[in-house]
This record gives sequence, C-alpha cells and structure tokens, in this order.
Amino acid sequence: MDAPARYLEHLIKETGLTKKAFAQKAGLPQTSLHSILQRGVGSASVNNVIKVCQCLGVTVEEVTAVTDDTLPIKIGQRDEKMEIDENTHGEPAPKSLREELHDMVNGLNNDHGFALSDGDYDMSEEEKELLIDTLENTVLLVAKKKSKKKSD
Repeated sequence: MDAPARYLEHLIKETGLTKKAFAQKAGLPQTSLHSILQRGVGSASVNNVIKVCQCLGVTVEEVTAVTDDTLPIKIGQRDEKMEIDENTHGEPAPKSLREELHDMVNGLNNDHGFALSDGDYDMSEEEKELLIDTLENTVLLVAKKKSKKKSD
C-alpha cells in the first residue's frame, strides 16, 4: 500500500463508515475501493480515484502528493484542520480541482481570458464540461505518473 492509499484509508476511517458503506456512498464497488487501498492510487482507474476523493472532500492533487515522509504531517494537519473548522465555523474550504478548472474555462470566453480563435466563438456549456473533464483527467494522469516515478 502506497502513502496516498494509506492517507485515503485514514480519511475513510475518519468518516466513521465501514469500507463497504463508504464504497457504496462513493458509488463504486467494494472491490474497487479495496484495490485502490491495497495496490495504490497509481494503479487505480482515474474515475474511481476521483469518486473517492470527491466523497472525502479532498483534491486528487492533495492525495497524490502524499509521500511516506509527509504522511504523518498530512494526517496531523488534517486533524488540526478538523479542530479549526469545528471552532471557526465558516472558513471557506479550498477550491477543488474541478472548481479551479471551471473558473479557468469560464475565463476563456471573457475579454480578459485566452482567445480560442479570433474571439467570435463562445463555447457551449456542454463543450465547457467536456473541456473540464479532459483537463481534470489529464492533471490526474500526470499526478499519477509523478507519484509512480517517486515510488520507483
């Protein structure tokens, strides 16, 4: 089990759910969750990792950046953050990857954004969502490759 998988396992335990109940809540088979936790995040399907992360309220980048050296720190920070969140009530949570990409893609069509052509083309909502999905999958694949290189 790699460090990102151990971090996910810790976060799942924090939910108070069994692994079976968590898998159902995340919308994936229990065997898929078991595979992620045993074989590691780098060998899991992109969509399954996204589902687990979304259900836990963490970003894929946060999970894939965890190493053996940073795992105890991450767990400690997470525990501290939970205490702070309980005490501060209302601090905005950091944006997820999907939210950041959504903001970026929405900026493509405004006067201050990147021009896709000569400025006479507006993306439909469907095209925006497809672009966001593609970018999100690309970022996850790059993160998985980096994580795999670190473990090799």
